[in-house]
Amino acid sequence: MSAAGPRRWWVLFALCLTLFMTVLDNTVVNVAIPSIIEQLGATTADVQWMVNAYTVAVGSLAVAAGGIADRVGYRAMWLLGLALFAGFSVLAVTATAPAQLIVARAGMGVGGACVIPATLAVLTRVFDEADRPRAIGIWTAVAAGGQALGPLVGGVLLVEFPWQAVFALNLPIAVLCLVFARSWVPEFRGTGGRRPDVAGALLSAAAMVGIGWAIIAAPGRGWTAPEVLAALVLGVLLLVAFVRHELRTREPMLDMALFRVPAFRLSVVTSLLAAFGLAGSIFLLTQHLQLNFGYSPLDAGVRTLPMAAGLLVCGSLVSARAGARLGAARGITTGMALAAAGLASIALVPSSAGYPALAPGLLAAGCGLGIAGPLVANALLGSVPPEQTGAASGVQGMVHETGASLGVAVLGAVSAALFTWRLPGDLEAGSLAEALGRAESGGQAEHARSAFAGAISAAQLTGAGLVLLCGVVAWFLPRTEPAVTAGRTTNTGGQQ
Repeated sequence: MSAAGPRRWWVLFALCLTLFMTVLDNTVVNVAIPSIIEQLGATTADVQWMVNAYTVAVGSLAVAAGGIADRVGYRAMWLLGLALFAGFSVLAVTATAPAQLIVARAGMGVGGACVIPATLAVLTRVFDEADRPRAIGIWTAVAAGGQALGPLVGGVLLVEFPWQAVFALNLPIAVLCLVFARSWVPEFRGTGGRRPDVAGALLSAAAMVGIGWAIIAAPGRGWTAPEVLAALVLGVLLLVAFVRHELRTREPMLDMALFRVPAFRLSVVTSLLAAFGLAGSIFLLTQHLQLNFGYSPLDAGVRTLPMAAGLLVCGSLVSARAGARLGAARGITTGMALAAAGLASIALVPSSAGYPALAPGLLAAGCGLGIAGPLVANALLGSVPPEQTGAASGVQGMVHETGASLGVAVLGAVSAALFTWRLPGDLEAGSLAEALGRAESGGQAEHARSAFAGAISAAQLTGAGLVLLCGVVAWFLPRTEPAVTAGRTTNTGGQQ
């Protein structure tokens, strides 16, 4: 079933507005951290969880929310997510203590976990096969653009308003989308009438909480810290238990047979690598612009606009055409190769060259990711039967959040280790600010800056290499998609 005429594009507008609100919250809070620390007296650990409680909740619950949406209805899950997001945004605005804000961020993450797979599932039902690639391109471009624009939007708000404004912004958007979804969007269900897989939902959520907590806590506590290792092992064991449960139950939340489909399996790997390389590279880029090029947070946000513009334009206008002309595999590989070249260019430009030398790399990275991202999502969703769209959308959301968390943690750790290794023994420090504070001469200060710039560049090149690897993996996507039926797969000519 699909919405007819121009109405479907209005539905897409509401879907994208909802999505923009939820992904913006991933990064918009970062620029408000100094004000939050000052007014709420937050510690370093508090700040870490103010930022990460949201991503842990989204990554942990996305698969469960997608599977439940297949049963209760995609619009119903969308409305529930919007209501939760708005309610916990109110709690964030009125928070007077760090613990309250952490709880609010986690609750907003629960809402985001409901919203993200539901909006993508509604999109696949509203649009037919002819228009779906373009619609997914716009949806994906908005998702990536929202993350890229977060620091800029936050910076603009904080020029005139207190830190609460970054959360108050959610309220009118959520109310507008609630009214629109209730009035204009029909209900769609996947496996309606089947019993909810409560055990599967609990196991998947608990597994991803353990893995997500370990990934986020590791940079501060160390990968070999007992609590990190315990959380990681527990998360992996719970994930194994989830898979075993899904294989044995008659009505699984996520049909494990999907992973025997080459298009689905490779799309998941591609999405993980892309999120890993991109999130880690953007995390390093913000430091690169501020600490190596000397820009303020707002100025740094403004200077990432070429990347955001490339994502939005190529995602909405170029990706579908590239996929039609080249096919999904070659289209993704081409886009990822362009993105990797752009990220490598950013890493290799010296700060003395100035911003004009940096801008082409930002634009190339944005254009490449704009081309490849929608094709990855379309390949993943096109490889599953319609009744499992919600679960597949949840898998994509979980993979994206896990990959992004891994990218920030691992590439951040690589950068920190390289920085420490490059410093002379008499200037040992854990950060550039600490090293500059210990420097006793201009030469030592310059050495510290050089060590930091080299460490950031090397870590960024690692991220570019992972994005390129993503394109290599995508090359092996089947040229003809296999048909999937409940519990089994049949090949319609695709490569194995």
